[in-house]
Amino acid sequence: MPNPGVVTMQSTGQTTFALAAKPVGGASGPAGGSNADITMLSAMPAGMSASFNTPQILSSGETVWRLKLQGSPRVAASVTSMNVAAQVTDSLSGVTYAVTGITPVNIVQSQSALALSVSSKQLDVLQGSTVSEAINLLASGCVGGPAALSVSGAPDGISVDWSANPVALSPMNGSATFTVTASPSAQPDVFSLLITATEADVTATQQVTLQVHPSQLTFSFNIDEDGTHTSAGFYDSKGTLVRTLWSNISYPSGSHIRAWDGNTDGGTLSTGPGPYTIKILTNQVNYKMGRSRWNY
Repeated sequence: MPNPGVVTMQSTGQTTFALAAKPVGGASGPAGGSNADITMLSAMPAGMSASFNTPQILSSGETVWRLKLQGSPRVAASVTSMNVAAQVTDSLSGVTYAVTGITPVNIVQSQSALALSVSSKQLDVLQGSTVSEAINLLASGCVGGPAALSVSGAPDGISVDWSANPVALSPMNGSATFTVTASPSAQPDVFSLLITATEADVTATQQVTLQVHPSQLTFSFNIDEDGTHTSAGFYDSKGTLVRTLWSNISYPSGSHIRAWDGNTDGGTLSTGPGPYTIKILTNQVNYKMGRSRWNY
């Protein structure tokens, strides 16, 4: 059985090479694949698997197998040998011949890497509520998991929980969901969170922006005359109407306090650019404008 020479492969990769049994001295090749067999005699390196395809019988009588070696994160760098034995049955004489071969294999350690991605890098949460996002991990090289998750940069009143931690990598990827909880006393502001995944000495990070919105935004306004009809709305810094608070409502004279829950007219949390402005229109077609305390 001719030696294909030294075969080099990555520890987490795969390689395929040919092994052939050629009849000599007047012998004939097998009649078909069922008359040819090949087995692995040597033990495989830990974490590596091997498989042979159905042999191909050439017109010259030569029998060719293709051996596939598959690595994994458990395979260590080494120089090893694939010792195989083949048996073929002569199609004319019916005699079975045996042959062995040794192929050196140089296993090179694959470079380890870990990548982390988040479904959305911008998170918005109201005081007293939660928001959840999915994270995905992709490993390569000798990273086999599990990967531990952590987060830094969370201020007082903000907590982070994981659906799974550590995250199993099967075979080279994994996923989890993290949930950010903002307490009712969490400071409304913009924060930068750093999510880190660690497996052995390999790490991956992802920056996420968290914007905490007040659950209720209060504002005050004055009415000069009884029975004044008013309409009010919140606008973002670009002048876009975010929420119509009320329309054609009559208020008595004096000072009044109202609140906005932070939602748009569509019922979703507003993420438009601040600062926000409340505009109150009276029936005298005069605007009274006040800047909200929700200012990013």
